[in-house]
Amino acid sequence: MSPEVTWEYEDELRRLRAENVQLKAELADYRDGISWDTTCLNCASLLSRNYQDYVRAEKAVAAAAHWKEAYEKAVGVE
Repeated sequence: MSPEVTWEYEDELRRLRAENVQLKAELADYRDGISWDTTCLNCASLLSRNYQDYVRAEKAVAAAAHWKEAYEKAVGVE
């Protein structure tokens, strides 16, 4: 036997899911604050964004150097 699903049950389930998403976002903010050793969550999120940009830029520079080296090898530049 399956329980009867009502609109109230569906609304409660949606509310709980939205609350879960909000709690996960807050937890991620606190983890950033702890890992960056700062008490300001805005500062921690700024540091996280800056670090992500730094990592992305380093990967782009490495990829560009790789493709430049491959190009120079292919055309015979020494």
